[in-house]
Amino acid sequence: LTGCPVDQDKDGVPDYWDTCPKNTAEELIFGVASNGCAQDTDNDSHPDYKDQCRQDSAADLAQGTDAQGCPKDSDQDGVYDVYDICPGTTLGKHVNDQGCSMLTLFSDDSFESGRSTLSAGAKQKLQDFAQTLVPELIERIVITGHADSQGTAESNLLLSQERADAVARFLQQQNLSQVLIHAQGAGESLPIADNTTEQGRSKNRRVELNVRLKTKDEP
Repeated sequence: LTGCPVDQDKDGVPDYWDTCPKNTAEELIFGVASNGCAQDTDNDSHPDYKDQCRQDSAADLAQGTDAQGCPKDSDQDGVYDVYDICPGTTLGKHVNDQGCSMLTLFSDDSFESGRSTLSAGAKQKLQDFAQTLVPELIERIVITGHADSQGTAESNLLLSQERADAVARFLQQQNLSQVLIHAQGAGESLPIADNTTEQGRSKNRRVELNVRLKTKDEP
């Protein structure tokens, strides 16, 4: 309109206030800040129109971002560096929510039916897993046995504990100290799949190993 301040990029911010007076249509997709520049919701210096992680918290961003505007994840394990207490995990390894190595043994392939005897395949997986660990850096290895909902809760709890104990004993044979290992049975209390189907029950019959490393200030 005649007499109105000039707004070259039509972003609603007059050029005399606009720090970025020549925004492109792409840059305006998510709107602009009060200074006329492309919106940067999480203030990480990656404008929203090219930021793959636009809603990061200040805590998430404490160790910076990658080229896509996401919090750094140096070992690409899915856990941001700021929360990762095992930042050097080998690419492709399964990790827990702290970024440390974990292993899941599904019981159908790892134990005799209804028993706690480890299969040859399970022993090989455990040997391979143990070889990736540095005992001096480990705070705790938590081994948790799980069961499906068939049978009684009492028998499922007992079997899950026996299987966790069997894994613990095998790891001790791989020169991992008993002091580092905690074995526990959870029975049927923590399913990860539907216990009304055979496929779901098969996933619930498992033993999980989680490794937590010492933090830097621990001896």
